[in-house]
Parts: sequence; structure tokens; C-alpha cells
Amino acid sequence: MKEAYQSESKSSPIKIIVPIIVIAIIVIAVIIFSAQQVPNNDDISLNTNDQNFGFAGSLITNDDLTTFSSNNPPLIVTTNSNRSRIVINSRGLDQSVLFGTPRITVRNAQGIVVGTLSASAIQTNLDGEIIIDFDLADLADLDFVWNEENPTANTLQELELEIVFDNELSGEVLTIEVPIQLQFQEFLGTGCLQLSTTSINQTTHNGFLEVSGKINNICSQAELTTRVSWRSDYQGPVEITLGNKSITLAPEEQILSENFVSVQDFEIVYMPNKSAQGRRANFSVDFGLENSTEIILFDVVNENLEQCLIVTTIDDEISDWDDTAQIKLDASKCKSNISVFVCDNDYGCSGGTEGGIGISQGQFTLSEYTPIKTISISREQIPGVYGVSIHARVAGMEKTFISEKEIFVKPTDETIIPSKFVVSMLEGGKDSVRITNTNLAREVEIETSVCNLFDSSFGISGSESFSPGVNEGDWLVDLATNPEYFAGRGYYQTSLANALSSLGQARSSAYSLSSQENYKIKEAYTYTKKIEADVETMRQASSNLVGAAEDLEDKLDEQNLFANQELTGQIAGISSTLTSLVTSSAALCAETTLAASLAESAATTVCIPAQEGINAAIPALSAAQDEQCAISWSSIPEAALLASTITSLYRQLEATQQDTQTIDATKSVENSTQAKQKIALILDKTDNALNYIDLALEAAAVNSFESASDDDLSAKEYLELANAEINQLYVLAGEARLLVNEADDSLTTLQTGAPTNAELVIQISTLVISLADMFTGFSAVSESVITNLAAGKAYVAEAVSAASASATGCSVYCSECCKCGASAGTLSGVQSATIAAYATATASQSNIVWAVNTTSTVLGALETYQSFTSDYSEELTSSKKIYTETMNASDKLLLSTSGANTYLTAAIPAAQNLSNLEKRTSEASDYLHSLNLSGEYNKERMTGLIATLIQNGFVNGAYAGGVYTTAPTMLGSFTGDCSNKVKLRLPVFKTNILQDAKPVKISNNNVIGLWNFTNAKVFDIFESQEAGIIFTNAGLRQNTYATIELTATESLYDDLTSPPGEFGPFNVPPKAKEDVSFKYHFKFNVTPRKESAQKADATCTNGLMFGNTGSEGLPKVIMSWDWNAINSETTTNKYLDATQFSILLSKKLEVLNNFLETTPPSCPTSPSMLAVIQLAGDSISVDESGGCFLPMTTEHYDGKPAFYYFLDNTVTYPTNISRNFFESTISTADEMLELLDFDVYLMRDGFGSDFQEDFANAYTRTLFRSSPSFVDPSTGMYRYFESSNKFHFSSESFGFRKDNAFILPDAGKYHVRLLIDLDDLPLISGGGLNAKILVQLELVEAANSDYSPFYYTPLNGITGSRYENGRTNYGVALSRGEGLKLDNETSFYYKQRDALQQIEYVEEEDIFKLNALNSKRGRLMDYSLANAKMIFSPTLATPLLMSINNDEGAPQIEYAVMKDDTEITSVSPNLFLISSLPGCRDVQGNDLAFANNIPDIKFGDTSSGTYGFFLPNGESDGSVPFITTAFSPIAEKYGLTFSGGTIETSNLQEENFVVLEGVKGMPFNDSPQGSEVDNLSDLFQSVEAGSVCVSRLGEREIYWWPEEFLFEEANIKQKVDDAKLSCIR
Repeated sequence: MKEAYQSESKSSPIKIIVPIIVIAIIVIAVIIFSAQQVPNNDDISLNTNDQNFGFAGSLITNDDLTTFSSNNPPLIVTTNSNRSRIVINSRGLDQSVLFGTPRITVRNAQGIVVGTLSASAIQTNLDGEIIIDFDLADLADLDFVWNEENPTANTLQELELEIVFDNELSGEVLTIEVPIQLQFQEFLGTGCLQLSTTSINQTTHNGFLEVSGKINNICSQAELTTRVSWRSDYQGPVEITLGNKSITLAPEEQILSENFVSVQDFEIVYMPNKSAQGRRANFSVDFGLENSTEIILFDVVNENLEQCLIVTTIDDEISDWDDTAQIKLDASKCKSNISVFVCDNDYGCSGGTEGGIGISQGQFTLSEYTPIKTISISREQIPGVYGVSIHARVAGMEKTFISEKEIFVKPTDETIIPSKFVVSMLEGGKDSVRITNTNLAREVEIETSVCNLFDSSFGISGSESFSPGVNEGDWLVDLATNPEYFAGRGYYQTSLANALSSLGQARSSAYSLSSQENYKIKEAYTYTKKIEADVETMRQASSNLVGAAEDLEDKLDEQNLFANQELTGQIAGISSTLTSLVTSSAALCAETTLAASLAESAATTVCIPAQEGINAAIPALSAAQDEQCAISWSSIPEAALLASTITSLYRQLEATQQDTQTIDATKSVENSTQAKQKIALILDKTDNALNYIDLALEAAAVNSFESASDDDLSAKEYLELANAEINQLYVLAGEARLLVNEADDSLTTLQTGAPTNAELVIQISTLVISLADMFTGFSAVSESVITNLAAGKAYVAEAVSAASASATGCSVYCSECCKCGASAGTLSGVQSATIAAYATATASQSNIVWAVNTTSTVLGALETYQSFTSDYSEELTSSKKIYTETMNASDKLLLSTSGANTYLTAAIPAAQNLSNLEKRTSEASDYLHSLNLSGEYNKERMTGLIATLIQNGFVNGAYAGGVYTTAPTMLGSFTGDCSNKVKLRLPVFKTNILQDAKPVKISNNNVIGLWNFTNAKVFDIFESQEAGIIFTNAGLRQNTYATIELTATESLYDDLTSPPGEFGPFNVPPKAKEDVSFKYHFKFNVTPRKESAQKADATCTNGLMFGNTGSEGLPKVIMSWDWNAINSETTTNKYLDATQFSILLSKKLEVLNNFLETTPPSCPTSPSMLAVIQLAGDSISVDESGGCFLPMTTEHYDGKPAFYYFLDNTVTYPTNISRNFFESTISTADEMLELLDFDVYLMRDGFGSDFQEDFANAYTRTLFRSSPSFVDPSTGMYRYFESSNKFHFSSESFGFRKDNAFILPDAGKYHVRLLIDLDDLPLISGGGLNAKILVQLELVEAANSDYSPFYYTPLNGITGSRYENGRTNYGVALSRGEGLKLDNETSFYYKQRDALQQIEYVEEEDIFKLNALNSKRGRLMDYSLANAKMIFSPTLATPLLMSINNDEGAPQIEYAVMKDDTEITSVSPNLFLISSLPGCRDVQGNDLAFANNIPDIKFGDTSSGTYGFFLPNGESDGSVPFITTAFSPIAEKYGLTFSGGTIETSNLQEENFVVLEGVKGMPFNDSPQGSEVDNLSDLFQSVEAGSVCVSRLGEREIYWWPEEFLFEEANIKQKVDDAKLSCIR
């Protein structure tokens, strides 16, 4: 039907580009011979229709080449259609060679290849025939112009066919080159008659065959006759239409035209009987004109491939590389072996463009033994949609298109992804596709100079002044105004944009606070650094001070050094030690005596094992006793007396010094030395303080946004350390000054000592020397005593151990060991005494050693004193001067440290405050913190960005506070060391398609795709974005596959980026940019699909045509425009026209308005503002008084209408349930979503302003046409339909604008979005319209799987149909005919020249045509969208049982049609098609099986109205029954009179007369009950009721009475069954 559609729509010559010689081949068994006979040139010939023609060929066998040729003229092929068949008879070739794999290359006269043919275009057989089928419409590069409608001249094309048979098994290759001349002629014939076609080789389509052609008379006018000649057995009626005459052909000649003059169109229709399925029909239609005869030969396979081969998609989606899609083919209802071709001549199912998919099997055969096949489909590189076309054929016939299943290959790693892959642009329309970019943004770490940060973030260039948040180029200004940083509108994006003002205030507040606090740190640094010079002055002064003190000290040593020795304590200690030794020596004598005595006593009583030890201890202990007791009573007391004398003499010496000296000059030296030590500590403290203050400034000059709080805390700690050092330095400076002052005060004139001092020193020295000698002796004795006691102690320990060991094994049998037990006790006493003596001896030895050392020291001091001198006046004067300079330096240092302390004391809390203030923003600027925010979105990125912007204020404040330079600064001087680097993180666009998208590339130049950014969306915090592409048809004439390439620039960044100049959020210079491209395989629809709406479970048949009944069989439409019949429930999965949808929409708007009447909206809390407030804390100023960040609209923000966020989705709102909207009311925000966004199936229709106005008029100006709520002047939604300024339909492809020519791009599934801008609530009140409403209609999925022409026939009920030219750019109008009834109230009468769809309407009421022609019998409606023609035949179907009795006269029956009691006549040669009953014979006993849908005959001349049939005379008694169905138009009352036999119906009847009134009790076929099919609504209801069947053939639908079902009605069925039993058998 595709060709028919094209020829119907074209008005100028069509250019056939690419003739393809396409055909299917039946591959028979391959016969291989190992040795092939080499052909002889003279033995080979090729001919067709006995015409030998020229050729050249070669045969390769086992690497041997043999050539052959013929010099005959070229093969001449005469044709007058795109398709032609060549049958070549070969002679001389071994037939086995012809069964290699064939292929044909086609070249033009210049030798250029214009096409290649696949194996399916060639057939061979065992008779040596090579059958080639040409289809010129598919040849690729043949530029050929042919006007089929009005050819001006015959045309010739010279071609060459290179035919190759390649047998891979035998290695034989046969090549034949055949020159041909294609002669295109409009008519073929040799006499007066000429035909446009002379042979038909086809398979029936959808159960019948319709052939159109032309017949021409080149002689004078004459009578034109015709007939059908069956070459096979009869298989079904054949009818022909010429002009206005249609007849069923019979073997006898019939007059087709009494005065045939010139060219006329004809149509031949062949409808095989059901029993002929799978068989081959051979017949001819013969034409006669005087002595001229022409015939059309028909070779037809009776198979309804379009319906018997069921193609079902099991899985149409391939999600990943491991996934597959599946398509099932089921030929169980076919009777023939079917060759199936998957994506025939379309490698990879690419549709002739780039891309492809993998098919598990491209060609196979289905038969009654293997009727089912499932093919698997795998993905390849390019995602998108692929059309898997299915063609099929019966052997020797042309391929028939069965179906095209769309397989969707989903994107996997792609980041720029279309929302759909099928685009519809019917009749020059437009469609849009949403594109999602998932590679939108990321964060990058940046390192830049603090100067660049300051200038970039505040938008400063050059020396211009600035105010944060005002300058062009300021980060916040750019984010608010610069379109380069805009990625689309979204909930969080809008929240952020709305918060920029408050964010700017927070940043300014942070800047102000930071600059002030950081300036305090800088002042502390500056004043601390000033100490360094003062300390240096003091250092130099103290250095001279120490030198002078040392010189003076040398001179004063004669008087002071001896005093400085402090010998009083040492001499007193010696005396005290000797007193102690007297006592301890006596005690030790007693202890050694006790130990020796006990040992001797024990030696006489101890057991044998202990005797050795105790005997060895006795000598050692006795020796210790003797030595100790010897010195205890004489030497030590003598030494004690000598020490007492020395002490007395030294006291006299001290008294003499104090009396002869006015001040201790040594103290001056001491003070100077201590002052020097203090100053050394001052130097250390100064170094520490300066180091700490440097570190504090370094920390305050934060080098990272993320560490700022920690850095300021570190600065605070360093400031504290510096201050501690300064405080100590202050104390040290004070102490040093005091010491220097005291040293100065100590320097008075020094008096010379009395002469007796030296004498006293000499006396003391002599005595000390004697005492020293005595101590040396004491020490030697003490060491010997200790040695003996140690030995005795060891021997005693051995004895104790031996006794104890023996005692352990003691028993009653061992008296000696028992004695050892007693000995151990005795020896313990010895041991204790020995240990005590040893301890006393060691203590005494320590005292003696100390006395020896101290005596030596005292003696040394006395010897030194005798060498002193007393010249010191010069050094004294020098020291006094230096002391004065040092005290002056100390005073200055005290002043500077006091000042530094003051500034440090202020800086420390400032740094702490900064750390506290920055803590939230600093921590969150790492983009890893989410704060206490609700919702599911990228809180970390929002928090990080806002924190970074506020933290920018802190860092810039630090720059203004001067901490980024060591040089002195004033507050706000904006001076810094630009070598200071700062790290921070900022979001950047990787790919922002609004800026980075490149032009859309489409492989087909007839399609234009342009980016549309007017409705760009961004989701979450720049996680992804969405924009549109609008596709426009720029010359595409057929549905086409093409690739589109989406290219965008991606910005690449290093892990750490250092921008050399201006930068900011979403404005960081990338390391590099590269284009990223993604290809997708698209389908572009420009015409409706033509695939049959196949039903595997067909419930009725009409010949070979399958049909269905019941609601499932109907197209998904509602044949009603009644207000109450349209609601969400009744329209589910139904295709709606503009009127039906508007009724549904009106109800939804009324429900929404009712909801809004009682729903208090509340501005949602801005998540960005919450983040700003939380991050700012209490100390940073934030203005929260801004307006609501979202507008009162239903435009989508992050996937939901903005107004949704104004409601509490946890609350059930009260609504007015007293009003009936014929639609469910809503009471929650989530239910509101279903009103604002929903899917609906829509016919292709117009929704412009003209339609709006017509709809409002149609449903408001007729009483009770709509609901009271719709027409209410205060709240009725009709007010919106009347106001195109407040309400309109549109789509993205129309720029959302109102347009009177807004027409949907296709029929299919649409997403409806109600975009409502609310000025107030509710939508309408008091007649006032409070909103602007845009009804956005976006095609989601074009009609594909359940196709119906009604999806492109928007009838629209009464809207605009009540007056002429009432419809503009919408709806259906009748181009011809009138009176199309939609329902009992609505009919089309007026012309609508500007309506969207024009159809020709024919109401067939000729009872003769409705019964005589099989193509019209039983058909209530035949609607072809391709021909834009609807034939409506409202009839009653009355089953008839006719019987001929052989009881008298010739066996025949006659009948005539009565119309309102009047017999009517017709020129039709027959009235009914009749069939015999199975098993019944005629009166001669002949089989009547041939009588299957055969035409009856007319009795009498052409003016007679009597019809019937007769049988040959015979002798068998009984009746011969036949059946048929009478189809009578409902407009009149019809009946049949009859004679010669009987006619029975299922109803009551009169004698010799039957009333044609349908079947009693059958819905829509019972005239007495008024149950008839009178309009389209009745027709659809009759299918739903199961009375009528529908065959949905793609672009054509046929509604028909099922004759087989009619004869199943109880009454007539009984009569037929009785007739079978009583007939001649």
C-alpha cells in the first residue's frame, strides 16, 4: 500500500532514484560435482520468451578458466511499472553450477555500478531457469525520471547485469554478463486494446489482491467485454471496476462498457475463499473489443502474510552489553512455507545509515513443522533506536512487508543522553527531544596569589575602587547576572540565586570582621618587631658591662675573692664532722667488739657444716675490733680539739674584714654578672618572641580556605607564646635594670684591710695542714675496718647458709641435722651484729672523706688570699659609665615591651574570634560537610560553595588587614605580598551544554536539529542539566533512520590549578579543552506507520482476512464527545482528539481549582538561605528579609512544580466535595502532581487558538452540552478557553508560544504538563482569571505498536462542525460526500477547507453492490488513511438458506429485491455470492464443492431484476441447499420475493417472501428492535458487543459482518443443520 499512498499524494513526476533489482530466491539443495564438464561455446545459449540475446561469460573450475559468449543483440525487456521480472532460460550449462550463491551487479551504459542485488533477488530451478526480479524504486544510483500518471514518451535504459554464481564447496564460479535494454512503455498490446499491465505475480495482501491499471482503446469506440478464465480450480470471486461500474466476473463474457472510447482506470479485486489458503490461483482476466483481445495473467499465492505471520516483541530494550532483545515470529496461521527476511538488504538494521545491531539470524523459513522462530538482537557501538524490519514471501513471489519492530539500545557510558530516539515531524511538523547532560560540574582545587584572589573575587581590575558584591566581575555579581555561569533553572539553583544577596551581605560582614581582627594581629606583629632594635641596643650595652665588670673583678679579687669563698660554713662543717666522728667511732668500737665476741661463742656450739664459715669469720671480726678501738679513744678527740681552734681563729678574721670595708665590692661584680645573665635570657626570649610573632603572622595569612580556622587558632597560639615571651622579657628587663642599678650602688671606695689579717691567715693555714694530715690517717684505718667487716660478714653468711641447708633434711634418725637447726638460730645473731657494725663503718667513712676534701678546699683558699693586689680606680670609673648606659637601654626596652604586650593582648582574642567565626565556613569549604539540612541532594556541594563564598570574605579581610605582608600597613590599605598563595576549592563546569554544545550533526540533510536553551533545567546542585533539541523536517518524505552526533566541549583540569588571572566559581581556566561526541541512532517519522495491528488470537475470518471482535479488537479510541463520558478512567490508554482531551483537561482544571480554593500556600524555606544562616552563625550579619525564592508557578524545578514546594506534602487539605466535577477530587500535594503532570494518548490534531474558541462555543452555547461547573460564569473553566492570552496549548518545539497552527507532530503517547503562573488563588474566582495557563504537550512515544488510521482522524465531535469553514488547523473535514454520522446527534455536512485532515466520505447504499461484490459484501466500513477515503455502509445482515427442489420442472430458484413493496432492478450481472453446504450434491449427484462463494446469475435481460441459479436436470429426489447472506441498507425496508425453491431466514417470514431485517435478538442487527449500526459510535459499540468484526490492516481498517457467526445463530443454525441431513448426498 505504500506505493498506492505515494501515487495518491503526488501531483508531479516522481524521480525514481536508485532502481534496485530486488527479489527473493528459493535456495534448493546444492548439488556439487567434483569434476565439472567444461562448456563449449557453441553449446551455450540464453533466451527469454524465445528471444536469444547476447552475453559473455566465464567458468572457473579447479583453477581452470573457460570463457564463452554470444554476439546476439541485447536482451530487450519491455515494462511499464517499477517492478519487472526476467526469466532467462539457459542451455548448455551444467545446472549444478546455478546453485552456487548468486549475486548481481548492475551497471549503467557508462559502466558505473548503480546497484547490487542480494541472493534473494535471484531464483533458479532445475529447469535451468534464472529468474530475476527488478524493483526500480529501490535501485541505488540509477537516475531515472518516469511519470506514471502522465508519461510523455516511452523511455529506454541501457544496463548490464553481471550475474555470478559462487559455489564455495566446489570452488566453481560462473559469471555471466548480460547487456539489457529496459524499454518503459505506458501500454502493452498489439491490437486496438492496450493494457498497462499484462501479468501479475503476487501474494494476496491482507487476504485479498487489489490491482489497479489502465486500459486504452486506440481504435473507434466499441463494446468492451470481460470475463475470468480459471486455469486452476476456482478459488474465489474476481471482480472488476471500470469507471462507475463494478461487477463480479464470471467465465462468461460480460459487458463492461457499451461504448468504450479511450483510456480508463480499472481495478481488479480477487478475494480467495478461506479454503484456498496456501494454494496457488492461476487465472486470467480477459478483455475483448471487437476483434482485439488482451489478457492479464494472474499467478497468485493465497496467503495473508500480513496477518497470518505474527511478529511479537518479547523484549524491545537492550540495556547493556550482556543484554539482548528478542522478537518472536509465529506462522502457525499460515498454510504456506514462508521465507522470512530480517532487515532485508539493510545490514545491521541501520536503515541505511551508520550504526547497527546484531541479528542472530537474518533469513530463515517457517513451515507447519517449524512455525515459530525467536531471534535475538544484540547491541553494537551506537545506541538509539533500530528498526528490525520483517519481510516474508512464499517461494517465487515478491517480498511482503510484515512489520517493523523498534528496538531500543540504551546508552551506557554516554554523558549527553537524549530522552527519546523516535522523532515525528508529520506534514512538515516539528518535534523536540530533551537532552540530559550528566557531566555538568565538579570541584577543583585552586592555588592562587592572595592578590589575584582579592582582585578576582571582588571584581577589581587595575586601580579601580571597589565595594564587595557591586563591581562587575565580582563573584556574586557574576553568579547572579553572567549568562556564562547559567546552566539551567532548578530548585536548588534558584534557591542559590535568591540567596546571593544575603550571601553577599554575609561575605561583606565576614570581610569587615576579618579585616578588623586581622589588623589587630598585624599591629601586634608590628609592635613586637620593634622590640628587636631595643634589645639589640641593650645587647651591645650589656656586652661592655660584662667586660668592665670582669676587669674590675680582677682588681678586687685581693679583697673580695677570699670573702667570696664562704669558708665559714666549711670550717664549721669540719668541726661538726669531727664531733660526730668522736661519737660514731666509740659506737663502732662497741659494735665490732660484740660481733667478734658472738662469733667466738658460736664457734663452740654450731653443727659441723657451719663450723668452717664461723671459724673463718672470727679473725676478720677481731682485726676490725682492734683497729677501730685503737683510734676511737685517742686520735679522733685530738682532731676535734684542733678543729675547734681553727673555727675560733676564722671568726676573728671575718670580724676584721667587716670592720675594714665600707661595701662588699664583690656584690657589684655579682650583680653585673647576674644582669649579664638576665640580658642573655632577654636575647633568647626576644628571639623566641620574634619567631612566634613571625609564625603568628604566617598563620594569620591563611594559605587555604579549608585550614583558615585552624590557621587563625594557630595564630592565636603563636601570639600567646609571643606574649608569654614578651612578658618574661619585660620581667627580665626590669630585673636586669635592678641588678645593674645595685651593681652601680655597690661601687664605693674600697678600704685596705688591717695588718692582722695576714697573721690570722697564716695561723689558720698551719692548723688546717695539721688537721688534713690527721684526716688522711683516719681514712686509711676506716677503709681497713670496712674491709675486715665485709669479710667477716661474708663468712658468717656462709655458715648460716650451711646450717640452714642441713637443717632442712632433719629427721628423728639424724641428730646432727637437728643440731644444725639450732645452730642456724645462733648464727643469725652473729650475722645481725656483723651487719650493724658494717653499716656504721661505711657511714663514718663517708664523713671522713668529706672532711678530707673540705680541708683541702679551705687550705687552697687561704693560700690564694696571700697573693691579692689592690689597684682598681680606672676600672671603677669605666664600670660606672657602662652601668648608666645599660640602665638607659633597659628603660627603653621596658617601654617597648609594655607596648607590644598591649597589642598582643588585643590580638590574641582577635585571632580566637577569627577562628571561631571561620570554623563553620572553613571546615565546610572542603565540600565534604552537609550541615543540618533536610532533603536528598548534594548538600556537600551547596554547603561547600556557600562556605567558600563567605570564607572568601574572611580571607579577603585578612588581606585588607595586612597580614599578608610584613611591611607596616594601615587598615584597608590593600597591600600584600603577592607571593603568598591561597588554596581553595571552587565548582567548575566540565561541560555546560548551554555554552559548550556544538551544532547538532545529522546524517540526513533533510532534517534540521537546533539546540533550544529557553527551557534549560539544572538538577540538584549542578549534578546534571537538561536542554532541548528541536527537529524540523526540511524535505524528508519518508520515514528515515539517521544518526545524530551530539558534540560538546569538555574542560579538563589538573588536580591543582593555578589560574594566572581572573577566576571564580564556574570560571576557572581549564588546563585544556576537548570535544566529546556521542552518536545516536534516531528514527524520523514523517508519515504514519503502516504496520498491521496484529492480533494473534483472531476471533473471526472473512476469506483469508483475519479479524477480531470485542473491545480488545477495537482501536484505542472513544467514539463519544459526551461531557460525562470523558474522564480519567474512561480515557485510560485511549487516543483522544483535541475536543475529548479538552473535556478531560477542563475537569482536571476544575478539580485543581477546587483544591486551590481551600489550600493555603506557604513559601518554602530556601535550602541555600538555611545554609547561609547556619554557616554565618550569630556574629555574621545575614539579611533574611528577601522575598520567596520560588515563583508561584507550576513550572518544574528539580522535577516538581514550584507550587508543590509551597504545600505541605504530609497534610491532607480540606476540599469541597459537594461539587461534582465527574473527576476524582484531590486533597494532597502529591495528588496535585498527578493533575499537573500526566500522560495521555492523543490523536494527531490541532490545538490552536481557533480550536480553543470553537471548543468553548460548542460546549457553552448548547444547553446541557457540558457540566454546570464548566459554564459557571464565576468559576467556569470555559473562560480560560475563551482567552488565548490567559490559556493556550503549545510545546517546546513551538517555543511554548501560542500559535493558531499548533499541530501535534504525530499521534502517540504525550506527556501533559500544566504550566500555570499564579497571580492569586484559586485559578478563577468571581469571573476573574488569576493565572496564565500553558498546556504543554510533548510527544513521548509515537503511535507504533497498535496502529490505527483513527489515530490520525480527529473527528472532534460537534466542535467547529456546525457551520462552514468552522475548523482551522484541527479536526477532520469531508473533502467529498456529506452526512458522516459520528453519533445520534453529530453529523458532518459543512465543508471545512482549513481543517487538518480531509477525507473522502462515501456512504454506500446500493443493495446490489453490497451483495454482488465480494469486496463490499458485509463491510460496514472500509477506511483507508492512505487514500483518505471512508466508505460507510450501514446495513443489516440477514443469513439466508436457499433450497432447490427436484420435484417438478427444472431445478432452479429465482428471487428479486423488494424495496418498500416495490421490486427494484439493476444492471449488476449477479446479486449474491452463494455457497453449497458441505457434503450435499446436485440432482445428478455431482459434487458441489466448487460452489463456494460463486456468483448467482441474472434471469432475463439487463433491465430485469430477477436473479437466481439453476441446476442441471437429474433424477435424484430431494433438495439442494445453498447459503448466503443478504446485506440490506438500513435506510430503507428491503425484502426478497422468490419462486422455484425456498428461502429461509432466522426470523418469521411470509410465503414466497422474506424480510431482510437482520437477526432477531442480535445487537445492532435487529431492525424490528431498532438495534442497527447507524453511525460510527454504533459501529464501535457493535464491535464491542461482539456482533461486528474489525480487521485492522495498518493504514486501513475494515469493519464487517462475520457471516460464519451469523449462521451460528440458533434458529438459522438449526435450519441449516436440518438441510444438511435432508439434502442429496
